[in-house]
Amino acid sequence: MVSHFAKPSKDSANAMSTQAPKQTQQATQDLRSQHVAQQRRQDTANSSHRVAQLRQVHPQTSGGVALAPVGAAATFDDQAPATLNHYTVALPAAADRNTAIQNIQTEYRAYGTSLGNGADSFISRGKLNEWRGASAAQGNQIYQRLTGAGVPIPAPAVASDQNRSMAVHTYSPGGENAGIAWRTPAMMDHLLNWAALPLVDPVKISVTSPIAGGGNVATDIEFTEAHRGYVTRVNALGSNAPMARIAKYGDGNNGTRDGTSIVNPLDTYSMTHHSDSDTTVDEQMDAAEAAGSSLAEKEEGVDAITKVIAEGGRFNCVAALGANLSNASRFYTTEPGEHDRVIYMDFSTLWVQWTSLFGKRYGITNATVRNQIRDLWLVEGQGRVDSMEEDAAGASDYDLRA
Repeated sequence: MVSHFAKPSKDSANAMSTQAPKQTQQATQDLRSQHVAQQRRQDTANSSHRVAQLRQVHPQTSGGVALAPVGAAATFDDQAPATLNHYTVALPAAADRNTAIQNIQTEYRAYGTSLGNGADSFISRGKLNEWRGASAAQGNQIYQRLTGAGVPIPAPAVASDQNRSMAVHTYSPGGENAGIAWRTPAMMDHLLNWAALPLVDPVKISVTSPIAGGGNVATDIEFTEAHRGYVTRVNALGSNAPMARIAKYGDGNNGTRDGTSIVNPLDTYSMTHHSDSDTTVDEQMDAAEAAGSSLAEKEEGVDAITKVIAEGGRFNCVAALGANLSNASRFYTTEPGEHDRVIYMDFSTLWVQWTSLFGKRYGITNATVRNQIRDLWLVEGQGRVDSMEEDAAGASDYDLRA
């Protein structure tokens, strides 16, 4: 008779001791697989939710109210869809010209922040090609979207995601523009307001800021991949002009863009900031409004408005200077290790660093600018950053330690 409490044999004990870890290991692997599968499902859900969020992005006001589009408008950016979602805003009346401009600046900052604040990409020729090339399935989605809109992309002989993606990429009506034909501005219009595409629809916002007693400042502002927050039209200072890809007035040599002695209404203004003059933006705007002002002076005044709105909407320190801002304004802080001098970046250097150093963000804090200046000084020394005695600072300079 064998006892129910008899010890197992050595061999059976070894078998049991070997089996137990294997069972435990298998259970752990199963649990990990379940966690991985669950995480993948969650990632997919998060991705879908993020795409849905992006498709629903509308610029928001400084009061947190999402704007509603009123239609479509043409764009200055030839790398974007031909038409942009268009919004119009009328602000309350301001006491004077400078306050009206600053009110637009406040809303500009809110628009840029609400449209991804530099983190998200807009529909554009380059970003679309990146998305199509990232996976065959995504290329097939574009194929289905475009052919569904009536674009006659030839169907591949063998239907597959990869072949349809390549059919899109090699689409060449008339034997031209292979690789580009599906990404022309008119073709990109078919991809607007499309829930599957994780790119933000570019927008144009027309903002009018009335001035009490008469007149107003009116601007068009575009947020696209290439032109994030470009002020593309200004109606102020006696001019109503669009931005153009042309040389600045005053850059010509007695040619069509000389503009230094020509007194006419401003027709267009250059997309390149004026940087030679050290006068304040207030002085530049006054000169533009004066009777008999030249085209060069008018353009510089309009450019001053774009600086106050756009660069002030991007950098809080620029906004703080207000009408005292000039191209030579110095934004300064304590020099690391030496407190008898300060280090600074001037305004004409700061604005060109917006993409590379500041991630195309809006409402950039003084602390962020201060830290970037200190880091550049430690790494590069004198270059983009310079040093001066603190008592050399004037009314057009700004203390980032404030």
